[in-house]
Amino acid sequence: MKIARNLAIAFVLLLVAFLVLEPLRGSSIRAKAIRAKAATIQVGDSTNRVRFVLGEPAESITMTGILQTLILDGAAERWSYASSLNLLKFHFTDTNDVAVYFDSAGRVMRVQIPRR
Repeated sequence: MKIARNLAIAFVLLLVAFLVLEPLRGSSIRAKAIRAKAATIQVGDSTNRVRFVLGEPAESITMTGILQTLILDGAAERWSYASSLNLLKFHFTDTNDVAVYFDSAGRVMRVQIPRR
């Protein structure tokens, strides 16, 4: 009986480890796919093309006036695609995210693709 109980505990621990670690492995695969797709986005592409290639952004920010210049470096809008699973992330785009910057006409100005 003791062996069966120990095997059951070991099985449960392995299952928990798999459930915790699998999304992290999946996020690495997803990050590579997002970076590869983002590399096909060209300056001048429309928001519709970006949405078709990358899907809906995880985060979007739109600014005008002085904030547009200061925060978005002249872009009117920024779409972010999270490259990793980070349950504690409650802020704007970080350097590990793919970010697409648009001008006021809705055309791509630049694409930020992290190296890793």
